This record gives sequence, structure tokens and C-alpha cells, in this order.
Amino acid sequence: MEAVLATSPNPLDDAGWELVAHMSNSGGVFDGDGDLSPNYSYGTFNSHPAADTPDFERAFSPSVLEILFITGDGKVWAITDYSALRALIDARGADFNPNIAFEVGIDGVISKTVGNVLIGVRSECAVENHP
Repeated sequence: MEAVLATSPNPLDDAGWELVAHMSNSGGVFDGDGDLSPNYSYGTFNSHPAADTPDFERAFSPSVLEILFITGDGKVWAITDYSALRALIDARGADFNPNIAFEVGIDGVISKTVGNVLIGVRSECAVENHP
């Protein structure tokens, strides 16, 4: 993955990220069905969602370079190349083997790994365009 690395334990502190989706902490899976497509929207967008805010996703620019999955408390997150993730979703969305490289942060420790963000639970999802 050729990505701009996070410079702080919570990448949202690095700025440049745009919130596009949120998953409520009420349990279950995301209520929408857009597969992180840039032209999909679901629910009502809230720029500062609380943990129990209902699920939402809003449309975003298809020129996005990276996607960030982050828990509501910011302690666990993963950043990956959006086009690589999009290709996996489009080609074989049911493949749950480790199949994508991403940068991960857990309790402030940042590392690189290979895994599968398609099976992870996410609370928020943000995208970033780098100049």
C-alpha cells in the first residue's frame, strides 16, 4: 500500500478526513447496502454522531485515495487504499481471507499488516483525498 501514514495515534487528528458513514453501537450489521460505493447514500448524515446515532452513509467523491475505518472512541482504526478495497468488494466480496494491506492503529500503536477489513466491525468510516 502506498499511502500517507498517520502521524498521530488517531488519524482524525491529522485532518483531511471526511466522515461518510457511521454505524450505531446498537449491535448487528450496518443497515445500509451500498458496499461503500461513492454514489450511495443511506439514512440521515450527522457530522458529529453519538455512539447511538442511527446508521448512515453519504455519497463521496469517487476520486478518494484512502478509506479509514475507526471505532467511535478512536482507539482502533485501519486505513487502506480505496481503489484496492473497491476492487475486492466488486470482484469477490465474500472472500474473508487476509487479502488487503492496511495501516492499523490499536490503542495508539501504529503498524502495517495484511488482513480483511470487510469482516471488521466499524463505527465510523471516513475518506481522504491527498493532493
